[in-house]
Amino acid sequence: MFALGIISYRCGIMDRIDYNTGRRWFAASLIIGVPLWVVIILFGGPAKGIWLINGGLNWQALAYAFWESFVCVATIIGLINIFKHRYNKQNSFQKFLSDNAFGVFVFHAPLLISISVLFKGIELHPLLKFVMISFIALPTSFIFSYLIRRAGFLRKIFS
Repeated sequence: MFALGIISYRCGIMDRIDYNTGRRWFAASLIIGVPLWVVIILFGGPAKGIWLINGGLNWQALAYAFWESFVCVATIIGLINIFKHRYNKQNSFQKFLSDNAFGVFVFHAPLLISISVLFKGIELHPLLKFVMISFIALPTSFIFSYLIRRAGFLRKIFS
């Protein structure tokens, strides 16, 4: 799929697919994909062992592999084209997020760990602690990336 994506990009295949074709591909992934998944699970799943779809020389694994490939390709074609034609614009907030995404990718792990360490001694339900740390770490990561990007020599790396 990676190689086909590169070839598709170089040949401009996705640029030649119009909005309605993209919608049809996405609809096919749902209209055909969901019922087909149900059929595969009902006739080859739990009654015979769900592990059969995980691989091996059996029809369940073959059917699941074809289903998975079809749904993935149809969903990718559909969503890329729907978003390209309908949602291909940015406001200033989205531009800020986009401009800082790489910096967040690079720096979020040490920031998240540092913030988590600060919360180590606080006794809370794990889910509540997760939500609190997330609400602190996400904006902190974007602000940190923004500040790093303002430094002259780092601007070229993170912009």
